[in-house]
Amino acid sequence: MNLAWFIICLAVPFAGQAEEKFSTQRAQVLALGQLTISPVSQIAERHASTTNLKAIYYDALP
Repeated sequence: MNLAWFIICLAVPFAGQAEEKFSTQRAQVLALGQLTISPVSQIAERHASTTNLKAIYYDALP
């Protein structure tokens, strides 16, 4: 039981920092929903392609 309290006491000061970071990441993900331009596609040269299949890379982020 003492070990559990010790771990909780160590984790509590960092809880606010993790929540702040999470809200920033959440805002970034929600902003992706506002993208209106179509993604740019490029041939992915590092990957093998065949005559029927082409390896492509989509870049939709601003």
